[in-house]
Amino acid sequence: LAQSTFLLPEVLLTLLTVLTFHSYLHGNKMLTALWLTLALFTKESGITIWISIAFFTLLKAIKNIRSKSWLDVLKSFSYLLIPISLITIFFVIQKLRVGWFFFPEHIGYITFKTFFHKLDRRISYLFIYMGRNLITIAGLIALFILIIRKDKELKQKREVILYFLLYSVLYLIFSSVNFYTKRYLLPVLPFTITVFTFMIYEAFRKYKLALMGIFLILMINNLWFTITGMMIH
Repeated sequence: LAQSTFLLPEVLLTLLTVLTFHSYLHGNKMLTALWLTLALFTKESGITIWISIAFFTLLKAIKNIRSKSWLDVLKSFSYLLIPISLITIFFVIQKLRVGWFFFPEHIGYITFKTFFHKLDRRISYLFIYMGRNLITIAGLIALFILIIRKDKELKQKREVILYFLLYSVLYLIFSSVNFYTKRYLLPVLPFTITVFTFMIYEAFRKYKLALMGIFLILMINNLWFTITGMMIH
């Protein structure tokens, strides 16, 4: 809520990430290529979106290799070459004009020595801090219920959840190599919240009063941490 009023690249990257996955899941290749291109030009961490989509696109193509030729596989993947080609051209031009591919000062912040420490802090902030502890617990309980119940809706949405999971893991790894700042987690936050919310709703949708009670508690919990956090700062 606070960061949406700032002109930070993470805010735009978050929007473009949501738009990219929305277009991809609806089968719109050209829009997917457009949003991916803009995401890559917004911030380097946009590459995690490209890798996630490229991985599943290639996986699907390989699964269907018996019914398709290698040329068809290449065609199904070709639209993803547009954003990666354009950003490569940009970096080459940047190297020729200013002498570097990536901003040297930011490259200096990259270190693997504190990788696991930063990864731990990012995971904690994403799933525990700011009142997200309850939605994480409720989401995991709901997932357990859905697995035991062998829920059909969970099975149908499994592919989408795996997309979000792969992207989230890649993003956490990528950002943990860089210096630590909380706002870097913004592009992955909508997907973790969406998945947990879906699981909670699906697990308790037959029990409307219980479902309303759970979401009310989650809202109050998050609101409490938001208000107290604002008062502290």
